[in-house]
Amino acid sequence: MTKINLLPPEKIKVKKAPGDRSYLWLVIVLPVIVLVAMGVWYFSLNSQMNEKNQALDAAKKELSDVQAKNQQLQQYKERQEQIASIESVAVTTLKDRVYWARILNNIAIMCPTDIWLTSITANSESGVVFSGYAMQCPNR
Repeated sequence: MTKINLLPPEKIKVKKAPGDRSYLWLVIVLPVIVLVAMGVWYFSLNSQMNEKNQALDAAKKELSDVQAKNQQLQQYKERQEQIASIESVAVTTLKDRVYWARILNNIAIMCPTDIWLTSITANSESGVVFSGYAMQCPNR
């Protein structure tokens, strides 16, 4: 049997051999895929960079706020140092102070009613020395 093709010659598809495939589509598709991947990668890195810049701006703003607050509190630090120096002078001055009012009040509370004190002498070597007399002796 004879094969007869009634299609005009320009419409006839020529069957190609299995090894004669055209890879022209790869030349078009691969660069497009690479460009799309590069675009996605670029926008991903750009969004990460914007997030980092926003975090940096927030940190800079927080730093400036803390520095402004520190500047405001500096005057209180100076005042605290002045108070500490005044307190140290007062403590040094008053550390050897004798509270005579408390001592005399305790003597007045503990002294019997019939005893009269005429003098009280106190120094660091002999301590406190009382002199006085009794009005009435309770044993008589």
